[in-house]
Amino acid sequence: MKKTVKKKMKKMKKKKMKMKKKKVKKNMKKKKEEDEEEGEEEYEKESEEDEEGEEDEKEEGEEEGPKQQPNSSLLPHTYSYTLKP
Repeated sequence: MKKTVKKKMKKMKKKKMKMKKKKVKKNMKKKKEEDEEEGEEEYEKESEEDEEGEEDEKEEGEEEGPKQQPNSSLLPHTYSYTLKP
């Protein structure tokens, strides 16, 4: 009787671990999708702010003279995620 109980306990433990792994994978996938959506929203906000800033710079540039090139480190960056099947 002890052997069957041990087998059942071992089987249950394996099953719980599998379920836990599935749950973790699901949560990670969900978090990655949320991060991707937030990144897109932030990029859109940054691009809108940049457009407004460029219009202001154009107006100021006409009054002051030559236009300066923006620093490449200040330009918005795009992030891409690759999802594994």
